[in-house]
Amino acid sequence: MIAQRIGGFVVGILLLSSCGIGSSGSGVSQRSSLDHQLLGVPVSVDFQPEVHGFSFPNFDNRAYLQSFDAHALVSVLGTGPRICVDGTVGEPVEEGWMMEGSDQPCEVTPEAAEFIERVESARVAGHCEGLVVLAALRYTWDLDPVTAELVPDERTINAIIRAFATIF
Repeated sequence: MIAQRIGGFVVGILLLSSCGIGSSGSGVSQRSSLDHQLLGVPVSVDFQPEVHGFSFPNFDNRAYLQSFDAHALVSVLGTGPRICVDGTVGEPVEEGWMMEGSDQPCEVTPEAAEFIERVESARVAGHCEGLVVLAALRYTWDLDPVTAELVPDERTINAIIRAFATIF
């Protein structure tokens, strides 16, 4: 019932939005060469959600220990002067870069700290955009194993969180 109402609403909006497209002063529709080029032509790819999508559900910020922190920010956006104070990163260590006496790759700028907080606060509602972005990238790059075979381990969850951050 609800799906029928939503479908009807969407069709109505589409019909209403097309009322003025390409009209001339006479009220007669003047179709442009771009209008309806794909009408009746199947537009699809061989993306199969049961194969190329994740086999585990969306999750909120409490489901796993990982978070979007300075390490994640640096891996997504790099270490420029808008990310790290003076554009300075720490010394190389086995798992990345660390500032001396810190577990962070750099001293983040106030702007970067605000970005981290924005991502973290948005994670409360889940990570569907991150799941979609990562599944689409893995499909496009034809990566093995297929996405449905991935388990929600630390590496996968970090990748989803970082992909989620790209929407901001």
